[in-house]
Amino acid sequence: MVPCFDASKVKCSGPGPEQATAGEVGQFQVDCSSVGSAELTIEICSEVGLPAEVYIQDHGDGTHTITYIPLCPEAYTVTIKYGSQPVPNFPSKLQVEPAVDTLSVQCYRPGIEGQGIFREATTEFSVDAWALTQTGGPHVKAHVPNPSGNLTETYVQDCGGDGTYKVEYSPYEEGVHSVDMTYDGSPVSSSPFQVPVTEGCDPSQVHVHGPGIQSGTTNKPNKFTVEIR
Repeated sequence: MVPCFDASKVKCSGPGPEQATAGEVGQFQVDCSSVGSAELTIEICSEVGLPAEVYIQDHGDGTHTITYIPLCPEAYTVTIKYGSQPVPNFPSKLQVEPAVDTLSVQCYRPGIEGQGIFREATTEFSVDAWALTQTGGPHVKAHVPNPSGNLTETYVQDCGGDGTYKVEYSPYEEGVHSVDMTYDGSPVSSSPFQVPVTEGCDPSQVHVHGPGIQSGTTNKPNKFTVEIR
């Protein structure tokens, strides 16, 4: 049976299919007014398979307004079909930009630079987001997948509400770990960081303190503390 529509005549207009911002509404128009009657379907999906919410507003005259909300800053694929047939120029690539300019966020210290990171030893690094917030808050998130694909537990501490943070994690596998840092859901500069983890230890990181190493009393308990984190 010959279809009673011509998908090749469907027209799309507006910036929405080409560029968008994570977490914000994107929009474009689809004109099917001169192509016959069929179902319009639209899918917008990220490279990792995460779909964006898509809403199709039918104006009743063959034209449609499409709105969508991409959640992550990455490349998406836009697929538009009319009567199960692809329309011209689709599928196409949509580049979703981060909602926040995170180039000013800095991460530093060994836990992110990959210097002396050992299995089953707690390591840490600092995040300076002062350029984006001077009051702190739950803006910074850390995810550390280990080589087997599971997540290594992380702790993010807001250091005094001045826009600086401390991140701790204790890798339990050898190999390269991917440290994924985001600010309000947008990757910071150079994230994800590739951090090698090895077996071993660093005696220079052992800290000993307390009165027992400075002086002592015979025949009485003398105390001091050894930190081997």
